[in-house]
Amino acid sequence: KQKTAYEISLGLVGSEMCIRDRNLYHYFDVVITFDDSGERKPSSKPFQLCLKTLNLEPAETIMVGDWPERDVVGAKKIGMRTAFARYGDTFRTINSGADWDLNDINQLVLIINETNGIA
Repeated sequence: KQKTAYEISLGLVGSEMCIRDRNLYHYFDVVITFDDSGERKPSSKPFQLCLKTLNLEPAETIMVGDWPERDVVGAKKIGMRTAFARYGDTFRTINSGADWDLNDINQLVLIINETNGIA
């Protein structure tokens, strides 16, 4: 039987000020800031706390971020798969070190389908 659907949980690890200023809380199942974890990216602690709160293992997740030195490095430290949001890159990054580079967020749907065996 072919899989046709999957459940997605969304977690956000980021700056309290950016999250508050953009009013992002209601888009995510969990939001982790420095106040929650006591550490900033690229520490793996905020990512670990996010996964623990969502009851997920690193291998079940894909971290999407636009700052390789913070996002990709921190997530990879604990075994998360990573996608670099090239569309949000302000540093003209050449090599992100991520598992995937996204030029458009819609590419993430294809990646999720592929990793879950959905055509």
